[in-house]
Amino acid sequence: VFDEVTSLPIQSALVTVKDVHNDVEPIFLITDDKGFYSTPLRENMEYFIKAQKKGYFASAGNAATKGLTETTHLEKDFFLAKIPSGDIIIEGIEYDLNKSTLRPKSMEILNKLVDMMVLNDNLSIEINSHTDTRGSDVYNLKLSQARAQSCVNYLISKGIKSERLKP
Repeated sequence: VFDEVTSLPIQSALVTVKDVHNDVEPIFLITDDKGFYSTPLRENMEYFIKAQKKGYFASAGNAATKGLTETTHLEKDFFLAKIPSGDIIIEGIEYDLNKSTLRPKSMEILNKLVDMMVLNDNLSIEINSHTDTRGSDVYNLKLSQARAQSCVNYLISKGIKSERLKP
């Protein structure tokens, strides 16, 4: 497991090796000072592997022992991106004039956020929204809040827990 920018190893990252069919208990590994992890795998299995470390976005991949007929060393490297400090701007979430209803293109963008939050199940987010300059300040504040709430409601409808979201 490595830092995405520096390519330096990440020590003490958590690597989870999970059977995609949930027939076997997951394996939890901690990387050494070289970012290395290793474990024997069962034969005829398909695995989901996730690497994570506090302060970084998680990364995931797959590995399979299905079809292998002899001992094989499988390698899976992960390059984790640091979570930036400050706000992260998500472009393209749009609404109709004077409405808080999400457009279909906005839902596509939010679906990517759902995927990121599922992978990074330890993250919570606050969603802010804005309006144009038309209308009074009071009206625009209400509309901004309603728009942020519509994003939160959409994420909840996709399985993200409400405790992880703040409009």
